[in-house]
Amino acid sequence: MKRPTLLPFAVAMLLFVAGCKTSATRTGLLSTYDHLEPVNGGHAYQADPVALAAVRAVYVEPVELRLDSKGNVTDEQARLLAGELHRALIEAIQPHRTVVSSPSPEAARLRVALTRVRKGVWLLNLHPGAKVMGSGLGGAAIEAELVDASGRQLWALVEMRKGNQMEVDTFDELDDPRDAIEHWKDVVAALFAPHEPRPSWRGRTADRARLVRSDWQRAPGRETAPMSAGEIVAPNGKDPRPVRPRASPSVPRRQ
Repeated sequence: MKRPTLLPFAVAMLLFVAGCKTSATRTGLLSTYDHLEPVNGGHAYQADPVALAAVRAVYVEPVELRLDSKGNVTDEQARLLAGELHRALIEAIQPHRTVVSSPSPEAARLRVALTRVRKGVWLLNLHPGAKVMGSGLGGAAIEAELVDASGRQLWALVEMRKGNQMEVDTFDELDDPRDAIEHWKDVVAALFAPHEPRPSWRGRTADRARLVRSDWQRAPGRETAPMSAGEIVAPNGKDPRPVRPRASPSVPRRQ
C-alpha cells in the first residue's frame, strides 16, 4: 500500500502563497498620504493638469531604499535596481521637461523610494500555468511623489508591481523587478507628456484625403487642378471609383 505524499499539498500551498496579492508598505516618505485613492491595485494622486503643466524643470532625487522584511534580494542587488530606477525616471522626463542635476528653487522634485524588491521563483516559473497565474513572479514596491518648488504635492504613487506574466524569463531573477521599473518609467513619462485630444474618425479621414490629394498633385508631370467637392483621386492619378458597365438594351423574351 502506497503511503500518501504531502508533495502535491505542499506545491499547492506554495502556489497559493506566492500568488497572493500584497500591498505596498507606507514608510513615511510622502509629504502627505491624504490625497491617495485606490487605482489599479495601488494608490495614486494627481493634481490639476494646469499645475503639472506649470512645471518647467525637475530634480530627480536619488532613489532611497526603505525595504521591508518581505523582500528577498541582496543589498547589492537592491542598490543596482535603485540606480536603474533613477536613470529610468530621468529618461522618462527628459523629452518633456528640463532635468536639473541638483536641487533648485525653481525646480520641482521627484522623490522616490523602493520599499520592497522580490526576485522571481524560477522553480515555479518553469511551469507555464504557474507563470501565467503569477505564482512565481517577483516584483517591486514603490513610494513616489512630485512636489513643486513650494512643497505642494502634485502627484503621488504607492504601488506593489509584479513582473510580466507573459515573458519567458525563468532564469533571470531580477527581470520581474525590472518589469516594474519599466512600468513606472512609462507612468512618469505619461505624467509629463502633453495631452493632445485624439481626432475623431471623421477628422482622421479628412486628413488622409488631404494627404492623398497632396501626393497626387506633387506627382511628376502632374498639373495642379482644382477639385470639386467630394472628388476623390488616388495617388496614381486615376479615379478609383469603379466604372459601371453600360446597361445593354433589353431584348424581349420570345413567347
